[in-house]
Parts: sequence; structure tokens; C-alpha cells
Amino acid sequence: ERFSGDPEALSKVAGTPILKGSRPTLAEATENPGLAQLQRTQQSKSTDFASDLQGRKTERLRAREAAMEGIAGSEGEMEYFKDARRQITEPLYKAAYEKPIDPAKITPDLKKEVTEFMQRPTVQEARAEAIKKARDSGEILSDQDMGSVKGMHYMKRAIDDKISAAKRAGADDQARIYLGIQEKMIGFMQEVSPEYAKAMAEYESASKPINRLEVGQYLRDRLFPSSNQYGGGKITVGQFTKALEHPDETAKLATGFSGAKLDKILTKDEITQLKSIARDIIREQNVEGAARITGSSTAQLTAGQKRLDTFLEKLEKVPSKFVSVPAKGVSALLEKSRAKDAAAYESELNKMLSDPDYARSVSSMRDSHRMRSVDPQTTKPWNIGVPQ
Repeated sequence: ERFSGDPEALSKVAGTPILKGSRPTLAEATENPGLAQLQRTQQSKSTDFASDLQGRKTERLRAREAAMEGIAGSEGEMEYFKDARRQITEPLYKAAYEKPIDPAKITPDLKKEVTEFMQRPTVQEARAEAIKKARDSGEILSDQDMGSVKGMHYMKRAIDDKISAAKRAGADDQARIYLGIQEKMIGFMQEVSPEYAKAMAEYESASKPINRLEVGQYLRDRLFPSSNQYGGGKITVGQFTKALEHPDETAKLATGFSGAKLDKILTKDEITQLKSIARDIIREQNVEGAARITGSSTAQLTAGQKRLDTFLEKLEKVPSKFVSVPAKGVSALLEKSRAKDAAAYESELNKMLSDPDYARSVSSMRDSHRMRSVDPQTTKPWNIGVPQ
């Protein structure tokens, strides 16, 4: 409590992880700047504590990866669901290709809009790529065919490829442009072909498990950059939290579908899980930031060490006759400190800094026995026992 500046800091602490498998330290559980500085000081002083913190960082990384993989799934899952979707929708698209467009559905305004749309540079690129894609599949698309549902669907698939490439490159602004073109193209086809509208409805329905995996993979790639390969421990929480702050935009970019909504793709529990990952990382980073007081690293650590040494000196000078015998754990700590058993004290301090629940239990024992630890002549409590 002397380091926290808050008499109630330890009594209010809860060691329950925000994210399953990611255990907080005392400083993280309280998010207290004074305890953050004490943690950093002790980390530089104790190799055991430093080792514990490093192991905990690795543990947290694994916990965050596991939480993300629960939503992102595997490539095997993605391919399974895509194959199932293909089997459902291919016959429906084929039926839409074979039925000619009703000329009555092409109004003068729609014809003008489509003609202008087809002149856009990106649409022209998609047209050329659609012809090539058809040839790779053993089909020949004529100029006349490019005005059919089949030709426009091949163009839509070329736009889909551009959206996927932009997503992989992290070019979200470019992906948004392609999404706008895709939305307009699908709108044209649905307006002139009820059969195509039916095929698209089935496609969207069969895409639900795929969309969930796509969102998970999109967010995972922003939290763990691909260059990291899950081994370097590097996390880019900024991109991750930004994506969570704009849920529907994220859903659109992740799925390549302009009408996507995150709360329609993920469950409430999955969205809560994602927010827990972000909160867990931010809390850790906040504590690391709070521990960096003004000055050089050496000056910071020296200041923290001085505060710790001053407390220990006071603790060792308390006359034993003025201290009653409190609970077993506190009494043992007092005896070890009074005997100048630095190793034992350090071990106890490390345990309190590592385990918020243990720190709270020690604080509770101290509070329950505080009035028994008095100077017989003044009847004033010494209030010294465990680090306050």
C-alpha cells in the first residue's frame, strides 16, 4: 500500500483473468502506477521474478492465440465450408446463366446507369480478367456474353479476387472501393434476373460459417502480423482495437460482402471474447507505460529501488517487543524481515506481486490484526508488517 498510494488498493484487487489463461500480476489487476513501478523495480532486481514475468508473457501470448483460433478456425475448416457452398450454389448460378434477361426489365435509366458503370477503369480491368478467367475454365465469352448474367458474374468474381488481394495486402481503402463496385454489380444482376437473386440468397446463407472464419482470420492477422508467424511475441493491438471499434466495416472488409454485419456473423460470446483479448493486452501495456517514470531507465530503476530499500530499513528497525503475533503468514514475514533474510523476503514479495489473490489475503490478515500490533506505552498501532 505504501507503493500504491491507495490504502484500499489490495483489498479491492481481484486476480480473475480478463481472458482465460492470461493471469494478471498485482500491478495489472489494480492498474496502479505505484505498483507498476514496484513491479518494474523488482523485475530488474530479482532474476526469479523477471523469469516469472517472461514466462507469463509467453503464457499470455498462447492464451490470446488460442482465443483467436477459436474464432478463426483452420484452413481445413474453411475449405470444407467453401466446398459445401459450391455444391449448393453452382446449379443455381447455372440456371441463372441459362435464362435470358427479360428486355422489359432493362429500363432506359438502368441501361444508362449500367453503360456508365461499365466504363469505369476498374470495371474494364475486371472485364478483361473475367474473359481470361472464363478461358482458364474452358469457356469463351464474347462481347455479347459480357452483357449477360453469366458474363457479369464472371466480372463479379474478378472483383472478388481484387477484394481478396487487397485484404491480404492490408489495403483496406482499396478493398472498400472494390466492395462498392461489387455491390453495384450484384444489384444490377439481381434486378434483371430473379434466378440470380435466388442464387445469391443461397450463397449468402451457405456463407455464414465461412464469414465467421473470415472475420476471425482478418482480426487475427491484425493482432498477429503475418511476418510474426506466431513466434516473435509481437502484437499490434492498435489495428486490432480499431477493427473492433468499427464492427460492420470490419465485417465488410473481412468477408468481401458489402452488406455484412458483425453481430450477424459472430455470437455475443465471441464478440465478448474479442473485447476481452483487447482489454487484456491494453491493461498489460498500460502497466508497462505507468512504470516508466520521467528520466532514463537507470534513473527510473534507481528511484524505485531507493523506495523499496527505505521501506525495508524501516521494517528491520521495528522492535520485536512492540509487535504482537499476528496470523501465521504475516508473522513469518515479520520474522524473516527482522532476521534480515533477504532471500525469504524477496520470495514473499515476488509472490505478492505475482499473485493478486495472495496479496489481497495477506493484506486482509494485516488489517484484521492491525490493532493487536501496538506500542504498549502509546497504544498506537505501528502499521508495519507486510509491504503497504
